[in-house]
Amino acid sequence: MKELAGFIKRTFIGVAYVLGSPIIAMVFILFWLYGTLVFLFSSIQSIYLFFSGQGVFSPFEEDLKAATRYDFMQRNHPSSHRQTTPSEGETHS
Repeated sequence: MKELAGFIKRTFIGVAYVLGSPIIAMVFILFWLYGTLVFLFSSIQSIYLFFSGQGVFSPFEEDLKAATRYDFMQRNHPSSHRQTTPSEGETHS
């Protein structure tokens, strides 16, 4: 009886592998196809954006905060409020 249970178990596992292999292969092929298409699309898009002068990556949140702080510092810097005197030789109309 034990030998018959072992035979049935091995047979069931064999049938499961035979029936499951095409499904597993199809899943791998679909993942490969999806990955290849995403890679090609991203590569073409990046090349287009690079040569058109646009940024390939969106700026990070830290970059946006730093740019805002830099602009604020530039606008409020004491040297920007100084009056400049005309250099010699310049005339005003």
